[in-house]
Parts: sequence; structure tokens; C-alpha cells
Amino acid sequence: MIGGIRRHRMGMVLGAFSLVLYIFWALTVLTGVADEILTFLLRFNFIALQFAMYPVEPLFLVAGAATSFATGYIVGTVLAYIWNLSYSYF
Repeated sequence: MIGGIRRHRMGMVLGAFSLVLYIFWALTVLTGVADEILTFLLRFNFIALQFAMYPVEPLFLVAGAATSFATGYIVGTVLAYIWNLSYSYF
């Protein structure tokens, strides 16, 4: 396919990107930095909320990582499909 995007590759790239973002966020929660990040972002937008960070549990970590990758893969595949459809018309 000349000029098109491979759907599987785009899905893998977007899935891997969302997985890396999820792992980064899980590490910030694990180290306690996420609390300060959220406090800064909420204060920067003039929002005052009280929230609690739950401890990181391995089962939820794996389930969240799998869900993040699967969602990124599906979105990447759909976007590549739409791109290829629009590319074929022009």
C-alpha cells in the first residue's frame, strides 16, 4: 500500500505510547510525586479539592496497563483505517 499507514503498526505504536504513559503515572503514584503534581495542577486552575491516593496494587497495575495498551491499540487501528480511507479518496 503506497502512502497508507499499516493499521497493526499504528495500533502497536499508539498502544505502546499509552502504556508508557500509564507506567510513568503509576511510578509517580508509587513514589508519591503524583500528589504534588495533582495539587499543583489543581491550584494552577484555581480548583481546591481534597483527594486521596490509593496504594499501588499489582493486580490493578497489570489490569490498568493491559487496558491502556488495548485502548491505545484500538484507537490507533481505527485512526489508521480512517486515514487510509480518506487517503484513498484523494
